[in-house]
Amino acid sequence: MMQKPKPHIVIVPASFSPSSLYSDFAKNLSEYELSSTTVDLPSVGNRDPLPAASMMEDAEHIKMVTTRLADNGHEIILLMHSYGGVCGTESTKGVSKTERQALEKSGGIIQLVYISSPVPEIGGSIMTMMGENIPYFMKVKGDYLTSESDGCARVNFSDLPYAQSIQYANHMKAHSATSFAGPLQNAGYLNIPVAYILCKHDVSVPPALQRSIIDMISTKSGREVTTLHCNSGHFPNVSVPAELASLINRVAISG
Repeated sequence: MMQKPKPHIVIVPASFSPSSLYSDFAKNLSEYELSSTTVDLPSVGNRDPLPAASMMEDAEHIKMVTTRLADNGHEIILLMHSYGGVCGTESTKGVSKTERQALEKSGGIIQLVYISSPVPEIGGSIMTMMGENIPYFMKVKGDYLTSESDGCARVNFSDLPYAQSIQYANHMKAHSATSFAGPLQNAGYLNIPVAYILCKHDVSVPPALQRSIIDMISTKSGREVTTLHCNSGHFPNVSVPAELASLINRVAISG
């Protein structure tokens, strides 16, 4: 009996985050024979003279990546980190395995996995989720937000020694302010199975907020959300990449 090929992991980064912050994690995934692709979001990095990218542009870019993989026959786990959960969710329309099967096409998204992501309901955005609580280290400069290193280190990389966390914080790029305001129009979590990785020591998106999002998805979809706990702050991909990879492998096996 032939072994079923493992799903391909598509990683959608957090805001401000270059794809390089996921390279150690991707190496850990490969130890489980899980192949992965990390998306470079158009909203990350200043792209003057082009206008700052919208959430919808991010979603279209992710959809291009997942559709190409699906056309090559891959079943996909869409792994979305923080802000990546909004544009990632938006991107799923027409790419789920169920929708593609109905059109007699191969491959498609079989599972959504959120890492500490403030996923909104339809019509909501990162901005509505944050309300007045925009982190103090994010500064608006024109159409972009910049991330002040010291604050970012203390909040986003709170579970690492400061010397290490400041190095990671210094890798953060500018991020499109427009993308935070883009409202969710397609709630992919309503029809694709969901797992949520709850980061227990997250200062940026606190555990109570993560739990409320798990409850919302479960209520709206009428399905249980597989909840896995991670001993990390907001960026488990850098602080505990091996632990995170092992959790993703668990999802891949159970799928």
